[in-house]
Parts: sequence; structure tokens; C-alpha cells
Amino acid sequence: MDVAPDPGPDGDWTAPGVYEVRPGVHRMPLPLPNDGLRAVNIYALAAADGLILVDSGWAIRAAREALDTALAALGHTLSDVRRFLVTHVHRDHYTQAIYVRREFGTSVSLGAGDRGSLDNRHDAFSRAAE
Repeated sequence: MDVAPDPGPDGDWTAPGVYEVRPGVHRMPLPLPNDGLRAVNIYALAAADGLILVDSGWAIRAAREALDTALAALGHTLSDVRRFLVTHVHRDHYTQAIYVRREFGTSVSLGAGDRGSLDNRHDAFSRAAE
């Protein structure tokens, strides 16, 4: 897989690949399961010590494989990701970050406004486990 210029608003934004948006900023569409959108965009930002990813994709095998392939096209692996900046708490934006954090210890940051959403999910999972 090669890095390609972003196809812009008239192109297929769901096509797998790595698209340069600006120097040091790359868009990587990752697949979604059973979703009308078909993909979610995540972004890789070059940092001095590795990469910062904006969002992470849904924690499914196809998304993980697509992310691994996209990062390889940039000359990186998931171990080079220093931080996830998660825009909001939806499965397609943060769940893969949690699995990567478990595997590599990668930092995951969310906005303070998502605290209530996380608390609600934690409470629901706790009740389900009882």
C-alpha cells in the first residue's frame, strides 16, 4: 500500500488506504461492521517521538488489519503510536484504542465532556456482570 493524495470530496472516502491530507497528517479509513457508513476516518499526526492518532476505529479484526497495513505504509507500527486523541465515545472512534492501550500501554485521551458517557457505560457493564 502506498501513501496517496487525498481524493477530496468527490472521491470515495471509504476506500482503504493512506491519504496525505497535509504534510505530516494522514487519513486512514477503517472498515465498520454492518454500518451504512462502511468506514470511519482516523488520522495519523507525525510527532517527534512517533505518531498521534485521532480516533482509533472499531475494535474488530478487519479494522485492526487495515490499521496495521496503513501504519506500515507510513513506515510505522502500532508500537510507534504514542497517544490516541479520541473525539467522542462511540464504538467506531474509541474501542480499538482501548485494545491497543492494553497491548502497548498507549495513552488514550478523551475530552472532559465524555466523562458522563464513560461512567454510564461502566455502570451498565458492572450491572451486567452481577
